[in-house]
Amino acid sequence: MRRTIFMLLGLFTLPLLFGCGYNTLKSKEVATSKAWNDLGFACRQRLELVVSYLEIVRKHEVKESKVLHDVETATHSAISAGCPITPPDTSQKLNRFREVQAELTKTLAHLQVITGNYPELVNDYSYITIQKRLEVVESHINEAITNYNSASHDFNTCKRTFPTSLTNALMLRYNDKEPFRASEKVKLVESKDS
Repeated sequence: MRRTIFMLLGLFTLPLLFGCGYNTLKSKEVATSKAWNDLGFACRQRLELVVSYLEIVRKHEVKESKVLHDVETATHSAISAGCPITPPDTSQKLNRFREVQAELTKTLAHLQVITGNYPELVNDYSYITIQKRLEVVESHINEAITNYNSASHDFNTCKRTFPTSLTNALMLRYNDKEPFRASEKVKLVESKDS
């Protein structure tokens, strides 16, 4: 009789263990971390390109010193903030990273608008090459943001649904992954005509 009870208990418990969502939640967490890592890598690539871009622009003696200064300041801020390999663990750190990256994007776009006024620079092969590489990296950043937001949404949804919510509460205790939202402080770049 006892043996039958243990067998029945085992038959009911075994599916619960396999269906607890532990592996699903772990795989969603890994996917979120990978998506963030891709975003960080793209941001690091952009920083390397911006330094080279600034050297080329300076070589052509672009006279827009305020704009150059703004890009240099934004670049130094982005370098000091770093590009973390894992998602920041607090909203404050994520907001700081997001704002620094958005400021760099804004100032860089402003510089790119202004460099159109320098025909020698625009026709320089090294400028054209780095410009194209920057466009590709910006595209990768946008794609990485989309992928991270999708992965974090999937993770948060999985974490809140049964049975993974129970598994998370009892075993893993993961916090929500905050999505990468657009910064409210950054304004759009003005056009040359304004």
